[in-house]
Amino acid sequence: MNTKQSKKYEERKPNFFAFAVLFAVLALVATALGSASGATAPAEEWNKTFGGTGSDYARSVQQTTDGGYIVAGYTESYGAGFVAFWLVKTDANGNEEWNKTFGGTRCDFVESVQQTTDGGYILAGYTNSCGAGKNDAWLVKTDSNGNMQWDKTFGGTDYDGTWAVQQTTDGGYILAGFKDAYGASLADAWLIKTDANGNKQWDRTFGGTNPDVAMAVQQTTGGGYIFAGYTESYGAGDMDFWLVKTDANGNKQWDRTFGGADWDEANSVQQTTSGDYIVAGYTESYGAGETDALLVKTDSNGYEIWKKTFGGVSDDKAHSVQQTTDGGYIFAGSTSSYGAGWWDDDVWLVKTDANGNEEWNKTFGGTRGEGANSVQQTTDGGYILAGDTTSYGAGNYDFWLVKVKGKPVKPTVSVATNKPSYKPGETMTVTIGLKNPTASSVDSYFIWYLGLPSYGYWSPILSTPLTLPPNSDQTYNFSILVGNWGLVGFDAVWYVALLEPTAPYATISSDTANWKYNPRTTQEAEAKAEPEEIAEEIAKELEGVEFAA
Repeated sequence: MNTKQSKKYEERKPNFFAFAVLFAVLALVATALGSASGATAPAEEWNKTFGGTGSDYARSVQQTTDGGYIVAGYTESYGAGFVAFWLVKTDANGNEEWNKTFGGTRCDFVESVQQTTDGGYILAGYTNSCGAGKNDAWLVKTDSNGNMQWDKTFGGTDYDGTWAVQQTTDGGYILAGFKDAYGASLADAWLIKTDANGNKQWDRTFGGTNPDVAMAVQQTTGGGYIFAGYTESYGAGDMDFWLVKTDANGNKQWDRTFGGADWDEANSVQQTTSGDYIVAGYTESYGAGETDALLVKTDSNGYEIWKKTFGGVSDDKAHSVQQTTDGGYIFAGSTSSYGAGWWDDDVWLVKTDANGNEEWNKTFGGTRGEGANSVQQTTDGGYILAGDTTSYGAGNYDFWLVKVKGKPVKPTVSVATNKPSYKPGETMTVTIGLKNPTASSVDSYFIWYLGLPSYGYWSPILSTPLTLPPNSDQTYNFSILVGNWGLVGFDAVWYVALLEPTAPYATISSDTANWKYNPRTTQEAEAKAEPEEIAEEIAKELEGVEFAA
């Protein structure tokens, strides 16, 4: 909120607020009832294909700082060799602005892209056109127009590659993948840390005598790294989810496996806002079908909090997961249990709440095969997906970029009390939060009501016009001395809302906090207090309190 302004709460309000609150409360109840049966999936906003007559596969997508998108994958349609790195930049509506290919005369595969702090891009994958071995990890840095600035290869004489890259807080890069595939240990998970110019600072391998691969990596808030992938050396089954935490120098601090007796593969990991981890992949050990998508939530030490499977009787996989702004999760992948394809996969997008319970799912595709490899929540609250399609486009497989609408991003209000119940003489602290995550200021009217369901009574306590500045997050604490409000205990509720400032005063956001009044003894109070007296006493407690607006 704008701290330069100051508004005092008014003790009396216009009558329209009574109607506004009535409708707002009814809407809140209706929303709660509606959520029990599942939310409606958002609609597709647009989709675009990119490619030629060959096969072209999109592996990674990110929204760029200009509101457009950067998509990376590999192409058989363009470039110098059989397969080339392919980088496509679009505007906010998915229209191509430019594209670039990178590679030699053989095969080069890009698996991950990220916009860098200088506005350029970093790409990671593997190459057998360049480097020392049969396949080498390949790191390519470009400027903001996709022109190569430098490239580096890493590896030995066998098969080495990377699946993921992230810029680190020191300006360098962390890469995750596999090393020495088909060598003595078949493959080990591999972390590579470079400086800002791509020069290797250190690398570490992890694994046993069977194949072990890192599929995704992220720098953690403590400066270390978390990677997820799969292991055939450890765990309970043929192949298990594998989560490994390292310090800032790549030294292993702990590792955990998740899975049953069959094949279970982790493809994506993210540290959550609480410091925990969300991991996504697929499982043959659990669920309803041949393979099911699997989400695993762990605490900060990698111990399982919950796991959830998603899917039908056929093959369903999660390839990418991200925590959403509401604290839930979005994952994208492929499904042959649902959708329009006949025996073929469709792109699959699934939204869950914070506990992994499905809120909605949606499929995208035609009568042939599609799959999504990457998903990100966009700044407008929607989602961008990248994958490949055989139902649409010019070639066998084409890059496929799908934009999905989301719930409009809007301000929110919250209310909470410091205790669930109060006796006379105690102090109640009421905490009110106001957030505006949008890029523009928002005019509103803030209202605060007291509800006494035992009396069938609602009373306006405070109200004020309010302008919420862009990207603001404010918290306010109010103290109320609890009086002798009768010897009969009662339930009460605080109701707060942000309303549109003009008729019909639609609710922007609302919240409630339930609390109880419990008298100490029958000698301290009259048998029953009037609800108007209770409301008036509370209003007096709050009189003169300033509310930064």
